[in-house]
Amino acid sequence: MSTRIYLVGSDTGCGKTSVAAAILRCARGHGLKAIPFKPAASGGDDPEVLSPPPPRCCPA
Repeated sequence: MSTRIYLVGSDTGCGKTSVAAAILRCARGHGLKAIPFKPAASGGDDPEVLSPPPPRCCPA
């Protein structure tokens, strides 16, 4: 059976993407098959309201 880790945060911009990237990098560094999955995205679609996308944390 596979192990699953769920990462949740209370706000946009609280660092979920950075933490997820660090967890994935660490897991892959230990030889684990780590696959990210984002089942949902919330927020509006007004570009004046949305934050810019976060910088890429690590190479693909």
